[in-house]
Amino acid sequence: MSSCTFSPKATTRYLDFGPVEKRDGNLIAIAGRRARYVVETGEAPNPGSLVAVCIISSAPAELPAGWGGTLWTIAGLARISAPPWPAAHPNLVHAASIAQLMDSPGEWRLHASTALLLPATATGTIDEDRHDMGGWWLEVAPGTPGAELLTAGAHRYVLAKFSRFTALNAGAPKPILRAVEIHASLLAP
Repeated sequence: MSSCTFSPKATTRYLDFGPVEKRDGNLIAIAGRRARYVVETGEAPNPGSLVAVCIISSAPAELPAGWGGTLWTIAGLARISAPPWPAAHPNLVHAASIAQLMDSPGEWRLHASTALLLPATATGTIDEDRHDMGGWWLEVAPGTPGAELLTAGAHRYVLAKFSRFTALNAGAPKPILRAVEIHASLLAP
């Protein structure tokens, strides 16, 4: 499930969730937020169970009578007790990289108050409150939920907001984002 995004615009490898509608052996139907999914899986959650599913693609297939729809290919399925934490932030913008959020170096595309969900790996520590995330910096104030999870080399999901740009020596300015929350998983509370 770690290869999934929570982007509402993703067309492959995206995370969706919902209750299982019905089950017949390894075939289950899930009433997801984005679509209804019929999947084959070794996991066999009972109808009514809340599940998260990592969707890869769909393909026409012959399904048993009464199932209707399309068979979806998935990368993973997990029973969950509550919706994934990004669902609590309905206006979240998901980006695979910071470069997607800039028109050019030093020009931020979104309003500064926009909450962002970014998969990220810290490459080092700049000082006590700032971390080098490769092409950008992350400020983590004391008391930020999940701050202890941000260690060099660890892949994390960062909920952050744009703060400002800084110039490094003679190089191009790097964006500095302010952490709101840090998580090890999209599914973790």
